[in-house]
Amino acid sequence: MDAAHVCEKFRILAPTIIHKDILTYSYPKSYIKKTLIIGVTNGAFAQVIISKKAELMKGINNALGKPAVATIRTALVEEVKTSEFLA
Repeated sequence: MDAAHVCEKFRILAPTIIHKDILTYSYPKSYIKKTLIIGVTNGAFAQVIISKKAELMKGINNALGKPAVATIRTALVEEVKTSEFLA
């Protein structure tokens, strides 16, 4: 499964699970070896995303029709390009 498909499914699914205010400060950063890494601007937002990890993985994997995401991690970033994510 390529990173673009996995990240796109996160972009579509995340607003149904995570509050939009948090998504303003986060984005799918990368997908490597069945690990989806979400960039976030602060630790509190990372905690919210991690608390919804099981629901996000289940939704993404169901949408893709196979277990493409085995885990979700977060990484602190300084800036988020929100216009691309929330467009």
